[in-house]
Amino acid sequence: SGTLRLIKALLTATAIAVGYSIAVLIGSVTGILDYSAIMPTSTGDIFGTSVASSTVVYTMAGTLGTLGYVLMNRIKAIRIAPALVGGAITVLLWYLVLAKTGDLFVSNLVGAMAGTLYAEIAARVSKAPATIYLIPAVISLVPGGRVYFTMLGLVRSDYAMAGEYAHETMFVALGIAIGIVIVTTLFSYYAKIKKAIINAKKQKTSNNNKNG
Repeated sequence: SGTLRLIKALLTATAIAVGYSIAVLIGSVTGILDYSAIMPTSTGDIFGTSVASSTVVYTMAGTLGTLGYVLMNRIKAIRIAPALVGGAITVLLWYLVLAKTGDLFVSNLVGAMAGTLYAEIAARVSKAPATIYLIPAVISLVPGGRVYFTMLGLVRSDYAMAGEYAHETMFVALGIAIGIVIVTTLFSYYAKIKKAIINAKKQKTSNNNKNG
């Protein structure tokens, strides 16, 4: 089902982060890798640039991430461009809210809602399952980096760092999940109400024809 495909995509992204962390663990134990060189930097605007410049960079990076996903999963060529638009919209709104509020939960909630809303609309326009557009739209929000730094903190026995990133990961994941559920639930109710109205009109027309 579509839900299972979404869960699979999120688990795949998480597995990549965990796998990378295991590689770091092996490298640090054997002395091959100096993990201090790959510690997280400031969470502020990247490269010390303005919010506007950072917004452009993050949006482009998110779009490239979406492109990588759609190519890896061999999505039909006709649906690649709409999928990229969904990814760009999601990351754009995510970063704008994050830059404004600094709140990981709210920014990911808004980003996920925007991506899901776009996916539902695109699905109706193209007459395709919503998950075809939903997964590429939200894949860039998956907190793979935070999962990685959580594992890295455990590897370094830096439990304060591990706890901090685990806490952030939880809020990001919660924001994504709730954002998706809110929009999909609203669209589900909308579809049911629309269907009920159509059926009622058909029944009324049928009754009028019988009476006539």
